[in-house]
Amino acid sequence: MSTSPRRKVIEAIREQITSGRYTAGSRLPTELELADELAVARGTVRSALRELAETGVVELRRKIGCFVAEHNPLQPRHPHRLAAFVVPSMPGRHSMYGHLLEGLEQAAFAADCDLSFFNLAQSSEKALAVVEKLKTRPLAGVIFSPLVVSDYYRVNSEILDLFEAGRIPYVTIDTPVARGGIIRGNFVGSDGYHGMRLLVRTLAGQGFRRFGSLRVFGGVYTSDQRYQGVTDELAALGLPFEATFHQEIADVPLPEQGREKVRRMFHSRSNLPEVLLCTHSILARNAADELARLGFRVPEEITVVGFDAPNDQEPFGFAAMRQPFVEIGRRAMEILLESPPGSIRQEFIPCQLVLNPNVKETAAPSVITA
Repeated sequence: MSTSPRRKVIEAIREQITSGRYTAGSRLPTELELADELAVARGTVRSALRELAETGVVELRRKIGCFVAEHNPLQPRHPHRLAAFVVPSMPGRHSMYGHLLEGLEQAAFAADCDLSFFNLAQSSEKALAVVEKLKTRPLAGVIFSPLVVSDYYRVNSEILDLFEAGRIPYVTIDTPVARGGIIRGNFVGSDGYHGMRLLVRTLAGQGFRRFGSLRVFGGVYTSDQRYQGVTDELAALGLPFEATFHQEIADVPLPEQGREKVRRMFHSRSNLPEVLLCTHSILARNAADELARLGFRVPEEITVVGFDAPNDQEPFGFAAMRQPFVEIGRRAMEILLESPPGSIRQEFIPCQLVLNPNVKETAAPSVITA
């Protein structure tokens, strides 16, 4: 028995919705366009659309057109198979972004999702243009790595505002957009707080007793949490905390204001810190250079340690924490694709302690007791 033209139109439209060509809320071609595409009469298309509307598959809007119903019975489990990775700068293969991308690709491939890439080039203006472009695409959502700028919270919060206004689901990775300890939206990153506590405890176990630190200020959540890990672990171990030797600077790698603070911290040769902990490895390298210019022997007189050990590289200094960027990327994509609409997931993944030069690793516990 041959299939009627009307039934052929119905099945063709149903298949296009099921495949994801037309997604919930999207507008179908006009009756004339569908008639031409399917080689049937316009009246046949109109009759088929009426039947689809009666079954809740489409909505007919007078003088506007025909739209796929928001909650139609054909909507696939994952209606969109495209996600975007938005980063502040171009990732290199061995960079943090390169490892994040590796994890994102693993999860996207497993979920049969394509992944597009957008480089913001550290520009808030380009971010606005990218968001406008993303709003025109049928996206599962966005994986967003915030811009590294001095006015961190304001700039990145405005970008998240645009995602939310455009109803674009997002997961922020690496560094959250947070104020007052409250993180906005979905987030996946490393557990810098417990990682820093483990790092301090490991150094103390090697005999270090006098600690100093350098951190980035300005409401950057990761830096604040790492510094809190320093102060809490020193207190737990009963080691002295001298405010003079714990300083904050405006930015990385180490601007003149930061170099001046290093000079001020070490202007005296008596009762100095034995180890200088820095919240970022690049900050540690530049602090060590400044100490060398001041005539200190590093690490013989002062050990300088950066929190993060770049993947595929030995840590700078005695030890560091290696962040699980591949796992962060993988979990971020899984949350983006699998979480119910409106739900909020925030995960902090443990780091690994890396000792130099043996590069001996141990998993950082999620809970540390004194």
